[in-house]
Amino acid sequence: MAIIVARMASLGQAAYGEAAATVEQTIGSIKTVASFTGERRAVKKSEKSLVNASNASVRESLVSGVRLGTVMLFMFAGYSSGTWYGAKLILQKGYTGGKVISVIFAILTGSISLGQIAPCMKAFAAGQAAAFKMFETINRKLEIDAYDANGKELDDDIRGEIEFEYKEAYDGTGKF
Repeated sequence: MAIIVARMASLGQAAYGEAAATVEQTIGSIKTVASFTGERRAVKKSEKSLVNASNASVRESLVSGVRLGTVMLFMFAGYSSGTWYGAKLILQKGYTGGKVISVIFAILTGSISLGQIAPCMKAFAAGQAAAFKMFETINRKLEIDAYDANGKELDDDIRGEIEFEYKEAYDGTGKF
């Protein structure tokens, strides 16, 4: 579920970024946009990006709601099944109510604590992946040995000549 929520959030952020880029480009080159009467087109493009961002936010909220609902379902199912089984133990085996409540809370507290491990394990997994790539880069055998003296020496009279053939540049609206 967390992966889906993160994916929905990144889609929303990408759509908001696209809308912001459209607005920034339009304002940054307002003379060009106005000269080609592109205001409506820029507004429509920005609105489309905002609609996409809104839809992504709605989907993210829906997934978050389902996630929270699932957590609450399991939590209250645990309370109710523990209470039911505790009542059964009180009637059949003579347990006291205090012992049953203590066991119920111990199990639920432990399960909630175990549920808090998932984000940390995700961070450890990401760290391991990054460390693997980093150590792979550090430990690779280079093709060129910087300390090897058996290389080819270059002559002192090396010269290069650069010639520019095209001397004009264009930015889309006219010459520089």
